[in-house]
Amino acid sequence: MNVHRGDIRASLASELPAGTFICRLDEVPPTGGHVVRLLRGGIEISLIVLRQHETVRCFLNRCPHLGSELARLDRHLYLEPGVSIECNVHYAVFRWADGVCVRGDCQGESLTGVPVTVAADGVRVGEWPRDAKDA
Repeated sequence: MNVHRGDIRASLASELPAGTFICRLDEVPPTGGHVVRLLRGGIEISLIVLRQHETVRCFLNRCPHLGSELARLDRHLYLEPGVSIECNVHYAVFRWADGVCVRGDCQGESLTGVPVTVAADGVRVGEWPRDAKDA
């Protein structure tokens, strides 16, 4: 993929400012994942929200290998909760904790993380690192 990672993060930070509602927490299984599609400025952004009990993480639903979605629907998510998530197109395996590819054609690359916070009404975008906004 010839898209610079910083460009993707900067675009996401612009389209998904801190505080943007992603989903209700009860939509994400306590040890599983949930595919979310947000429409922002006429553009659909697909995210995967992962939950391991109280820990919630979020990644852009885009494999760094060819740019395809890891999964279109929740039932297509290949997960080992708390350990890994697998692309269902090319079967690359990414670490749950940080999205780094540990097996497959994009080994060493990583999923694009989205900072999150859990609020009373659900999962929201957290504060982006300064470098994401300036990239």
